[in-house]
Order: sequence, then structure tokens, then C-alpha cells
Amino acid sequence: MICCRYKPAGAFLQGPLSPYIGNLTELLHIYLFTNKFNGALPPELGKLSELQRMLLKDNEFTGTIPQEVGQMTKLRDIYLNNNFLEGMLDENQHKVNICQ
Repeated sequence: MICCRYKPAGAFLQGPLSPYIGNLTELLHIYLFTNKFNGALPPELGKLSELQRMLLKDNEFTGTIPQEVGQMTKLRDIYLNNNFLEGMLDENQHKVNICQ
């Protein structure tokens, strides 16, 4: 099990989320909330076939939610609130909880 979590008090990660995140195919959870990430969500997120939870809330992401995110069959919880994203995901497609 690989889990990426980073949230130290007072230190914010910033910049775009690298498309190389798609190479972490065994990743189960992403906890990158309350930072200053910006730019578009990379479509390579769709390569994270084992991902179950994705918490990217409270950042500065912009653009459209990549359709590849909706194709992640093991994804159960996704938090994208408090960003500047457009688009929708179908909650019923894979029983994903889209948290506001």
C-alpha cells in the first residue's frame, strides 16, 4: 500500500500537479488538500487504476475536470471543492462519492 499525504502546518505546496503522477499506478490515496496547487488537473490522473480516495480540495486548480477521472473504477471518494474547476462527474457511474 502506498499513500501520499502531505499537510504540514504553515507550509503550502504550490505550482501545477505534475503529469508524472500518472506513473504512480499503485497509489491508493492522494491527500494533497489545503495547498496552493494551480493549473489544470492532469488527465494522467486517470492512469491511477488503484486509486480509491482523491482529496484535492482547497487548492487553486482551474479548468475542466478531466474525463479520465470519471473512468477510474476503484475511486470511491473525491474531494475537489474550493478550487476553480468546471464540469461534472457522474456519481452513479462507479459509485463515487463526490464531496462538496
